[in-house]
Amino acid sequence: MWNVGASYPSSIVDMESLTKHFYLSYYDGQDIVIAGRLNDDFTGDTITSVVSGDIQGGPFELELSTPIRRAERAVTDFAERAYKFLTLSDKMELTNLQTTDERNQGLNEVVEMAETFKFVLDQKALPPQAIGGRGDTAAGDPHIVIRDPNSDMKICFDIHGPEGLVVNLVEDPVLGITVNGEMVEKFNYTSVGIKKQTPSFFGRIFIRLGDDSITVSRDSIVINEELPLKWYRNPAVQVGTCKVMVNNRKVVKVSCPDGVEMKVYRHPIHNGFSDHFDFYLGKGGMFSTSVNGIIGQFQRRQMTLDTSSIRVTKHGREKALLLLDGEEITVSKVSRRRTGTCWANYVRQGLQMLEMSYEQYILPNLYSKPNFS
Repeated sequence: MWNVGASYPSSIVDMESLTKHFYLSYYDGQDIVIAGRLNDDFTGDTITSVVSGDIQGGPFELELSTPIRRAERAVTDFAERAYKFLTLSDKMELTNLQTTDERNQGLNEVVEMAETFKFVLDQKALPPQAIGGRGDTAAGDPHIVIRDPNSDMKICFDIHGPEGLVVNLVEDPVLGITVNGEMVEKFNYTSVGIKKQTPSFFGRIFIRLGDDSITVSRDSIVINEELPLKWYRNPAVQVGTCKVMVNNRKVVKVSCPDGVEMKVYRHPIHNGFSDHFDFYLGKGGMFSTSVNGIIGQFQRRQMTLDTSSIRVTKHGREKALLLLDGEEITVSKVSRRRTGTCWANYVRQGLQMLEMSYEQYILPNLYSKPNFS
């Protein structure tokens, strides 16, 4: 069985207290332990639950009813310690999947819990406190945002394409990481009901991690092109040397040992628009000097804003010169709802920002591996 999870009525169980209750797979004879607290106002003598998952014949559900056994104090103390131990284990697992701030907070909670309940904690097992670095984004239509690791400055540019066009976002041949995005067109309706095309968005994201892969679509997250994970189950699984977690039914986090973190953010259907995705490259990732792609190349390129060149046009817009690998590019200060303020270059398809022509980042299909040599 796979995609195995247990759910409980919120009227009985404090859902926030539950330890890990979703598992990628279950084998005959395997034990799964789930711990949590009953609600303070629950006075019943039975816990109901539903175990669900997938088997070869399709999805299944099993309803269970378990009597509550009232324990003596000594047993209660043991149960509390066991629950805290499982909670601590979950927190340690999650710290490898979180952002910098989330990870540091989680590590502090792990250490505090271990000290309170006198658990022996191997400091070597803890991931290091994270440090900030560059975090780049493909968001919106698709709107590319690149952050300067040495300042708060961001540069941005747009790329567009027809339905089904695939572009490479990140390619690191040394780390074996590939990220591709497939565009989808979105349509809006005017006040008189005329169908009007709006800019393109990412409809699917493909991530290759060495010999493993993750395909993110509106319906599911598919591991290695054969194992589907459901958005609504919020799973956390190991994929090769990296960990993958679905959070809050809308974010896929990928965390790798070398500090590389990636996120795919899912925007739900709204006003008749289909789901689309933003891609985020987390801070602090240590890519190789061979990294490329529309976003990846900026992990190794040098950029500086010439602040002495900032001027205000007669239309009230700020302009300046950006030094990108020593080359001067004229940029304008803009503000976007999702990505905030950035210095934009409006030349078509980011022509002046990219090392190569935009067409060289286009791929035959979502699963293709680019060749930038």
